[in-house]
Amino acid sequence: MSTANPPPPPPDQQVFAAVSAVADIQNYANHTAALHSMEAAMNTSDDSYTFFIQNFARIACSSHPTQTTAIYLLKNKLSSPPTLLNSSPPRPTTLSPSSHPEIKALILYCLSSPSPIVSNGASSLISTVTAQTKIFDIQSWPELLPLLITNVNSQDVTTKISAFKTIKNIAQDSPNILDAANLTPDRPLNTLIPAFINHFAHPEPKLKILALQSIMAYVELFPEALASSMNETMSGLSAIAADPNQAVRKRVCETIFTLFTHRSDYLQGQLPSICEFMISSASDSVRDISLVGTEFWLTFFDPTYDTIPRDFRDDIVKKQGVVERLLPGLLKNIVYCEEERENILERNKEDEALAAAGTVRQLEAPVHHKNKNDDDDDDEDEDAGFDDGEDQSWSLRKASAGTIDCIAQSVDPRALLSVLLPTLQSTLSSQDPWVLEASLLTLGAIAVGGCGQIMEVENLNDLYPFLISQLNSSLPQVVATAAWTLSRYCGWIVYMAESQPNGPQMLKSHIEVILQACNSPNTKVQNAAMTSFSNVVDMAGPLIQPLLPSIYQFLASALTLFGGKPLITLYDTLGILADSLGSAIGENGMANTWVPILMEKWRVLHEQSKAKECEGEDAQALIRQQLLPLLECIACSAVALGLNYQPFALVSLDRSIEAIDFNMLRVVTLRHTDDDRVTNDEEMDSDVIICCLDVIDGMVEGLGANFAGLLAASEKREQFLPMLQQSCLFDVGGVRMSGLAVLGDLCANSPATISPAFSELVKVIVQNLNSRRWSKVVNNALWSFGELCNQCIGKPQGLLPFQEKLLSAIIPLVLSGQVGIVENASTALGRLARVDNAGFGMGRVLLGKIDVWLQGVAMIADRTEKCQAMTGLLLTVRAFPDLLMSENTRISSVTAFMTCVSSFHVRVMEGDDFRPLEHEDLHHATYTFLDFPRDDEEFVNLFNMIGQITNSVVQGMSGGREEVAKCMRALPMNVRRLFREVYGVNA
Repeated sequence: MSTANPPPPPPDQQVFAAVSAVADIQNYANHTAALHSMEAAMNTSDDSYTFFIQNFARIACSSHPTQTTAIYLLKNKLSSPPTLLNSSPPRPTTLSPSSHPEIKALILYCLSSPSPIVSNGASSLISTVTAQTKIFDIQSWPELLPLLITNVNSQDVTTKISAFKTIKNIAQDSPNILDAANLTPDRPLNTLIPAFINHFAHPEPKLKILALQSIMAYVELFPEALASSMNETMSGLSAIAADPNQAVRKRVCETIFTLFTHRSDYLQGQLPSICEFMISSASDSVRDISLVGTEFWLTFFDPTYDTIPRDFRDDIVKKQGVVERLLPGLLKNIVYCEEERENILERNKEDEALAAAGTVRQLEAPVHHKNKNDDDDDDEDEDAGFDDGEDQSWSLRKASAGTIDCIAQSVDPRALLSVLLPTLQSTLSSQDPWVLEASLLTLGAIAVGGCGQIMEVENLNDLYPFLISQLNSSLPQVVATAAWTLSRYCGWIVYMAESQPNGPQMLKSHIEVILQACNSPNTKVQNAAMTSFSNVVDMAGPLIQPLLPSIYQFLASALTLFGGKPLITLYDTLGILADSLGSAIGENGMANTWVPILMEKWRVLHEQSKAKECEGEDAQALIRQQLLPLLECIACSAVALGLNYQPFALVSLDRSIEAIDFNMLRVVTLRHTDDDRVTNDEEMDSDVIICCLDVIDGMVEGLGANFAGLLAASEKREQFLPMLQQSCLFDVGGVRMSGLAVLGDLCANSPATISPAFSELVKVIVQNLNSRRWSKVVNNALWSFGELCNQCIGKPQGLLPFQEKLLSAIIPLVLSGQVGIVENASTALGRLARVDNAGFGMGRVLLGKIDVWLQGVAMIADRTEKCQAMTGLLLTVRAFPDLLMSENTRISSVTAFMTCVSSFHVRVMEGDDFRPLEHEDLHHATYTFLDFPRDDEEFVNLFNMIGQITNSVVQGMSGGREEVAKCMRALPMNVRRLFREVYGVNA
């Protein structure tokens, strides 16, 4: 033990006896009694708490076996002090300031102990209390860092290890703190980084690993001390790259990978040698090392990873033959290892036994439901073939398959296929089903990009029958992977169905075989086959309409047989069918084959979730796994079925309103509790509200004007409008968005429904327009208000009382510059201007601001919204000509008007929505403007109005032709040509 400090004073004997009793876990009664006794004593006063902490520290410094228990108690009570019960209000106990020096000294005494147990315990204690307490943070403990730096350079290995552990943990928790200039005469890292690097070569593997972990903790922060030592760092890593210790080699690999991920700019000169090392690592016989090496290549070939110049990367790949050398190891690692096979076969037996007993495997991990208000464009099934099904964790197999996927997107496809296909031709004929399965997965992994296109043109005619035949394999994993691989090439299947004489029959046979695979008792096969079918549905769309009766007969049966993840995938598939085929899914009474089953499942889950809550049980898993995906499926189906959903609409409406009211009350109740589960439960309850609102919204869209009659027949009709108002003002953004979506669709489809609460709902919209908390809520409020305005054309009286509030809410949003909000606000303002056919009194408010509104209208892509926004704007200009013709702003306003008009002459394709104006449209020598769309009456009227306003502008310019010419000169050349040729403006 260090001799720098004198031995600690002896502990109080009563405290020592209590700690000894706590340490004696064999005598449980004494153990718990001692804990309770000490807790009760520490609660009484700050002095008592200080007394115990001091004695815990003294016992920790003794040589008695209880010292490890004392360190544990010291760590626990310093990081989480007991509550002082006789204080009002209760507060945590605090240490007496006079005790701080002794306690800190005793902890440092333990850190230098020759006993690994004691020094490691002290290291853990220091790491915890420096991060969690002000008294013991590094700034308040000037003796800590010098001792750590001294101990790092100690000759004693135990002392070194405890110091390294402490520094590593501090670095991981608070990396900035050790780079502060005021802690030591020099920045601590200026001393520590070289020490870390020097210890790469230490003979003790634990010290090597700790040194590597310490360097890794600073890679993202990348302080100057590390940046200036990169040559030494890389030399040190190179020296131990072939270390005999597996754990050291793994950490070397991880350190290089971390540097490559975060600081590749410092590695480009050494990248060729790094690639050599990582090729070797990826095929290492130690799977943990192989995984890190493979992850390096997954990042290296990732098309979105652009920190290395593509030409430089491609040059390395070519010169070092990376792909040719890497592929054999990747293909080998895709094959399940022996341990994985044993687990899979055991699980297969379990699935068979469950099927024989008439039960299904339930989800063992939650399916993370994503409600319709989420914008993430992630396809959860895209990498389903990389998913072992039996294990949700990341694995060498998944990393290897993902790397091949990225390689296929990043290198010359023919070069890759020239290496890969000869190997696959051999392995696809293997008698080993596990090798065959891995080969099928590889085929699917290369389906994206150029490789997939070549395969579709040159190979799939021959491969397709083989892939279909694998759906009859006796090994479920082969069947599941074959189904997934077929889904990756479903674009080719749809192309054949559209272009070949026997295409429709081929598509029919394909769907029949895929659905037949769903009959497997194996849940992985069920899920993969159903996913494959849903992908075909998504791409084929109307092509499968003739097959719908037989498809829905099968899916209705599957609804009663599937459970767990396959059932969730089936719900998604029903939603995709609804989105892809619309009203066709309800023809000839087809809805009666499957919707009643959904309704019954909803009824059961609805009652179960309420019962579990009433019994005090946690209904979260039930809701997350089953109810939310079912409700999303029902919402999509209600929209598509339209009037064919009427037999199920009343029970859906009543049940939705009941669930919304119940869960709103639960959220409010949860917010008044201190339960740790509140946040997750509140989120889950909010998701139920959102999904039920989506179901209502689906019925509003599907039933249209008939929704009013549905509501009139409901037992809960009196609750509906108050519930809608509460939803639109609920303190969860997603709920507000869905509530406003329902409100907007009611305005568009069933305006009579909102009439009784018109004024209250306008107030609700105004409140949301003024919300700065959620931009998506503001967007939905703008859209729903625009739909409300469309119902008020020629009837402005209901909105006049809110004129000032509406304009003061919407006009700042037009001026906000926020992409998305500007377009929606410009649309809403235009729709409001149409209400009285004269700009709704907004002209004077918009003086000097019309240019920004014009810019917003130019940005709108949707045909209907753009037309209505521009119509409203021109009605406002007609009522208030000074908006364009004010002498001070005339040139800029007129040029903004003409530029906005030109945005009606660019579209993706004839008849499509509009696209943004680009520099080439305005300035390129090639004239690209299209004719103004005049394919419906609204656009014809708008075109005529633009012509009238343009003539008025030209005639109203006080400077005559000279001013018109000046205005035209301010425009891009193609806009000038447009107005000369189409609108007759000559200057």
